[in-house]
Amino acid sequence: MVKRILDASKEDFEKMDKDTLIESIRATQGRTLMAEVVAKGPPLISGVTNAEVATAFGADLILLTHYYCKEPTINGLYKEIDEVKGLIGRPIGAFLVSPSAETRPDYVANQVNAKLAVEQGADFLYIGGHGEYGASDKSIISAVKEVRKAVGEKTVIFAGKSPHIQEALDPSLIEGYVDAGSDGVIVPSPGVYPGYTIDTVHELVGIIRKNGALSLAWLDASIEATDECTIRQIALNNKMVGADIHIIGDAGFSGMSLPENIMAYSIAIRGKTHTYRKMALR
Repeated sequence: MVKRILDASKEDFEKMDKDTLIESIRATQGRTLMAEVVAKGPPLISGVTNAEVATAFGADLILLTHYYCKEPTINGLYKEIDEVKGLIGRPIGAFLVSPSAETRPDYVANQVNAKLAVEQGADFLYIGGHGEYGASDKSIISAVKEVRKAVGEKTVIFAGKSPHIQEALDPSLIEGYVDAGSDGVIVPSPGVYPGYTIDTVHELVGIIRKNGALSLAWLDASIEATDECTIRQIALNNKMVGADIHIIGDAGFSGMSLPENIMAYSIAIRGKTHTYRKMALR
């Protein structure tokens, strides 16, 4: 029987493949926390990467954004994902974006970069993008298809577009994400973007679950740098909509959320006992 992420150690994660990682997330029943970290952001604390800090404050999964696959650098201290994964003992993913004129070539979601990221140690890939840079749900779905061809069925893929009230996720597109090869679909956290209520997002999560995928509720739009009271409220909102994975974004002092907000989020969705275990476990 696979261990829940709540209880899994570095040794357990090293034995997990795509299917067992997904099963571990499902078994954790909406208490999995992912922290987004800017790969090239300066370390918040000298001598350690931001990925290590986020893990120390309770994150189960680390998502590296601005991870440039052809010139990998993590916080100026290390290069490839495998190096940091050995330190934190947690699965690490790479954020690749739907192609646009504003994007560095080695950060784009294509077959070459996807293969490089996996070779360098990525346990999962997130394929996404921002509407203001030309990304659309359809362009991201197309990118997911290309990435799935490159990495086969051995790597977890999550996908979705950063939402805006004018560009709400069309429920009819969720099936397209899953059919393209995505194992999980991103939804906005209620209370972060205007117009996204608990009922609205709960409906989207229900459709994602019906299609057999995981749902990932993203707390971003700079709200991850708010006060702990607000963090706890949004965390509970995401629990109520049924999110399988909670993502806390990278807005903060140094390319990551405030560490105390990561811990506050963790405590809100799973209590102090499980949070302190994750903080201590390697």
